[in-house]
Amino acid sequence: MGIMYKEYFLPEQWIFPFEDIPRGKKIVLWGAGIVGKQYYAQLQTTKWAEQILWVDKNWKRFRSIYGEKCLVNSPSEIDKDDFDYIVISVSSSMCAIDIRNEIISMGIPADKIVWFPSQSKVLMSSNPYINRLIEPAYREFEEVIKWQPDSSQATFWYEKITDKENFVVPRLVVVLTTRCSLRCNGCNNLMPLVQRYTDFPCEKVLFWINNFLNAADGCVTLELLGGEPFLYKDLNKVLVALIQEKKILRVEITTNGTIVPQNELLELLRSPKCFIKVSKYPGIKRTEKFIETIKEFDISHLVIDDVDWIDPGPPISHGKSSHKLKYEYTKCGASYTCKTLLGGKIYPCARGASLFHLGYIQESTAECIDIENNDNLRERMRDFFLKDTSVVCDYCTITDSWRCIQAGVQCETRDC
Repeated sequence: MGIMYKEYFLPEQWIFPFEDIPRGKKIVLWGAGIVGKQYYAQLQTTKWAEQILWVDKNWKRFRSIYGEKCLVNSPSEIDKDDFDYIVISVSSSMCAIDIRNEIISMGIPADKIVWFPSQSKVLMSSNPYINRLIEPAYREFEEVIKWQPDSSQATFWYEKITDKENFVVPRLVVVLTTRCSLRCNGCNNLMPLVQRYTDFPCEKVLFWINNFLNAADGCVTLELLGGEPFLYKDLNKVLVALIQEKKILRVEITTNGTIVPQNELLELLRSPKCFIKVSKYPGIKRTEKFIETIKEFDISHLVIDDVDWIDPGPPISHGKSSHKLKYEYTKCGASYTCKTLLGGKIYPCARGASLFHLGYIQESTAECIDIENNDNLRERMRDFFLKDTSVVCDYCTITDSWRCIQAGVQCETRDC
């Protein structure tokens, strides 16, 4: 489980994730990362269900680490007639969809598959500061170190994150532009609905980020987003500043891979501090050239084969109760690791930022932080990151309805 969890989490503080599964049923756990380990430990403690098998596609890696004591097996060991449910034990919705599709391809019916959408709050302490900041920051840190295993700053950042006196943000999303090269149906961030594109001035973007960092002790991952971030003409200038910033461990860019950068920008992206996530959609051929180019420049990256998305629904109010809003907000991974800076304000998530920016929700001090105002900014930011509900969830169906749609399908009308 690691020092982090032994120090901060007690068994009686855990939130058990299997209430929808009747007691005594036979289950297979699929996933042996942080979430899988936590689910396994909870099952051993509560005896709620009988775990008959624990599998992971990377089972050989676990065997190489733990040898004969390894409890993780290959998915090929699954006997589809010998269990009641398969529990997908990952936090990423994209990974969960991939695993779900693979399980179904094995001839296992969908009603035997259990997953909790964007379930990132798998362990729970009575201290909200641990739940919403320390534990998510630690998970983000582990993800970064997995891709930067030789990081000389690993020990420094580990101690910084786990010090309860510090205020370390797991991840901040920074929107550089609302301009996008695609018009995807079901876009979580509502880009097809943007009528007037905004490219935020570089000087302003860096000013906002500087104010944010002055109010925090660090940010594990700072993610640059659009629209499409490679359409932002001053991306070079922003990257130069962020690569030099000691309070940021990783700079991440999320892209659809349709815009191949110039060589000057590609050279910057070779920095070990930079990481690119490429969404590869069916039918979008331009992505192949982008992937080929960043491989040639030896840029650290991850290609996500986005076949399906979870449909967030249209940007309309669903009239959810305050209890349901709180339940969905604390259940959604975006409320922990997707606080989004757009136009000088920090919003609960990227979809929320777009909802406010496009005028679907009226702004209030409870739903955003004005980053240009330095008065008590540290305290205001900390309180905002610790909040446990948001009206944004009333305009989203990701958490309460797991409806899959094909990813990257292009809109023919503006109101898609």
